[in-house]
Amino acid sequence: MDTSKDPRILGLEMARKVLDEAFRSKKPFYVIAKKEEKSLLQEIERLINVIKRSYMEPQDIVELDETKRLVNIGKELRDKALSVRAKEGPHIYLARLMYVGRTFRSFPDRLLNRPGKSMVEAVDIVTASAIAVHKITDKLLLVRAGDGIETYDVVTNILSVKRGEVRPIAFLPPKEFFGHVSEAMFASSEPINEEAGKRILWEDPSLEGIVGHYLKHYKVLRVFSSLALGLRWKRE
Repeated sequence: MDTSKDPRILGLEMARKVLDEAFRSKKPFYVIAKKEEKSLLQEIERLINVIKRSYMEPQDIVELDETKRLVNIGKELRDKALSVRAKEGPHIYLARLMYVGRTFRSFPDRLLNRPGKSMVEAVDIVTASAIAVHKITDKLLLVRAGDGIETYDVVTNILSVKRGEVRPIAFLPPKEFFGHVSEAMFASSEPINEEAGKRILWEDPSLEGIVGHYLKHYKVLRVFSSLALGLRWKRE
């Protein structure tokens, strides 16, 4: 297995860069002590490099100590960010930590249960139900979506979203829109006939392009041509 180009592993690299971005940003509070940020980033980079250079099969990568440590870091980031969010409320800094935590935690499952052929596999995708829908502007909605365990804020221009509908959501690096933090995006313009809480592979050329854009933005990939079902790419 060519682990140097596997999209699931490239997603780990993007997550590390998002974490670096979170640490460098101005913020009103700290989840990770400032003196510990640099050493944590260095540890994560080392862990990902071991995985990326292993050229092992998925079932062997999952058993690596480095993979298990990365998953634990993801859990720690999630738990700490959730604890602070309960006191401070939503913030882009916390959303970035949550995204990184999810990317690391979901890595073994995505590695074992996805083929590694689509750029979409660089991010986690789950089915979620629309719990609440609020209008931000004439062209944007703020949707609180849930998978049965956690809830997420999604800012979307899909104005047809209705409470109770289930749609796939893709966890991309968080963004702010008009003061609202969006933790994911809807991967489908239409509801689907699925239960909330399922991790799925959602093949869609437009989503492939969006994920490719983020990988390029974070200098994980240099995109050079699009195909009918996705993108061909090179590493930076």
